[in-house]
Amino acid sequence: MASLGASGAMTATQRAEAFIASARRARRWRALLAGSVLLACILVSAAVSEVRLDAFLTGYPRFTTYLYSILPKLHLATLGSDIAEWFWGIGTGKWLGATLDTLLIAFLASLIASCGAFLVGFVAARNTTPQRWLGTLVRRALEFARTVPDLVFALMFVAAFGSGPLAGVLAIVIAEIGILAKLFSEAIEAADPRPVEGVRAAGGSALQRMRFGLFPQVLPNFLSLALYQFESNTRSATILGMVGAGGIGLLFAEMTRTYEWPRVGTLLIAVWLAVATIDWAAGKLRRALVAGRHSE
Repeated sequence: MASLGASGAMTATQRAEAFIASARRARRWRALLAGSVLLACILVSAAVSEVRLDAFLTGYPRFTTYLYSILPKLHLATLGSDIAEWFWGIGTGKWLGATLDTLLIAFLASLIASCGAFLVGFVAARNTTPQRWLGTLVRRALEFARTVPDLVFALMFVAAFGSGPLAGVLAIVIAEIGILAKLFSEAIEAADPRPVEGVRAAGGSALQRMRFGLFPQVLPNFLSLALYQFESNTRSATILGMVGAGGIGLLFAEMTRTYEWPRVGTLLIAVWLAVATIDWAAGKLRRALVAGRHSE
């Protein structure tokens, strides 16, 4: 009897091990199948879009030559004057002023878009929209704003209002409302409903439910997203400036048309320093917001 029990136990163990091995083999086959499908999709996409490895290998030397051309030609005997020549216009504030214009365009557009998206987000969210049909209509409009590239909006506004910062601000505002309102509405829908129900049970009005039940939960996320988009909008404002929307992008277009590649390197450093500063400051603010939220 004891040997039969041991034999039965061994059989059960073997069945369990066989089941685990079978499950592992099934997972490996599924992973292999998924990887094969992904690889096939990549190859088909590359073939259809004509992304070829031979073209990359052929053009890579030209790319490195371009990178070399935007660097200054420094000589030890004239190092100071060479650097001063590279950072041309620093005394007159030419490119520093253009960089400041780009930052102001990004800041104003981010501020307007954040305020607009904050209001639109509550209409787009399914748990706070006043009417279901209105929420559906707003979500479709936001999809359109996200679908059309901000560069297209910039070209339209440049044609309508002329070259300058106004076209850049308007283009970024429309595109950013589409993005931020979508993110804001998702944050609202993911909020914990219990605080809202608590305010409702205490006799709070709809506005009070928003103010005391919902705002404290979603406001840190709103501010964090808005700060991140400000950094992104600085890059967008630079690109839009190349089509006439103001800022340092105009200098980029001018320098590339005249093949003044070292000047392009100067402008790239200016944009990089601006974005790095914004990223550092925004990171500080985001961490302060998260710390304040956890301390409550």
